[in-house]
Amino acid sequence: MKNQMTFKYLKYLIVITVAMRVCISEGNCPRNFWHKEKHTACLEKSPELIESLYVSEKDKNAIVDMHNAYRSSVKPPACNMFKMYWDNELAYVAQKWADNCEYKHDENSKRSIPLKYSVGQNIAAGFPNWENVVFAWHSEGRNYKFGNKKLKNTGHYTQIVWSTSLLIGCGASRCSFIGTLYVCNYAPAGNTYGQDPYRRCQIKRPLNDCGNSPCYNFGTLNRLDCSCHCLNYHQIHGPRCMINCSFSDPIFPCRLRTHESCKYTNVRPTCPWLCKECNKGFLSRRTNWVLLCAAHILRIIMYSDYH
Repeated sequence: MKNQMTFKYLKYLIVITVAMRVCISEGNCPRNFWHKEKHTACLEKSPELIESLYVSEKDKNAIVDMHNAYRSSVKPPACNMFKMYWDNELAYVAQKWADNCEYKHDENSKRSIPLKYSVGQNIAAGFPNWENVVFAWHSEGRNYKFGNKKLKNTGHYTQIVWSTSLLIGCGASRCSFIGTLYVCNYAPAGNTYGQDPYRRCQIKRPLNDCGNSPCYNFGTLNRLDCSCHCLNYHQIHGPRCMINCSFSDPIFPCRLRTHESCKYTNVRPTCPWLCKECNKGFLSRRTNWVLLCAAHILRIIMYSDYH
């Protein structure tokens, strides 16, 4: 009898441990990403990950300083180039993708920051340090001709000098097959098809400094007073162009679209509920992961009692 009780408690301990591992993995996702299905911020670490190489303060400063040096010295000169700043939220998502150990870009919709902006990305592998990485990205500028709307083999360079991308966050990881993987995320995203990275100027101007306060949801940042000109949608409001989730999606065009259309970045601020920018309801799967895990553990225990 005593052995049976011991075995039973041991069985409970095993199933609870397994269930809690599932729960913890569900809970390792920052709250503002809970409702975004399969977002990069919620990825588990790859089995190929050897070590997460979080960016040091020294490297953060070097990355930002190199970007701003390159941005201030573009040729031809830029009229609307903004000073770039480090952003911890972008860095968190970049580190998550680096920990995934895949040498490719994640999907735009999987790395965007909910209710804020789409995010651009540069990646590299095999370099010894961040200085070499940023230098290599910028070296693509040798092949870039201003006014050429095709970004073939120059996309890393154009993202560095994209005038309205004023936030950057990076991460790196050592992986078993590809060596060190470097990832930098940029917001608001650059490399918009058919656009130049900046507006050409006749004389060199200093970088426009609006701090680390971009406009959200495709708002336009005024370089003179750092104010935002927002898109004329009823659900976008406030000085930074935030989305007001108390409004429902407009019938037109959102009722004519499917969730698949949300992969296009301009659709998300137009139809925030359809694109799950606003779906943070109390009964959402991630919001209630604690209750769900408790129920999951109870089901396992009850099932084990009958088998």
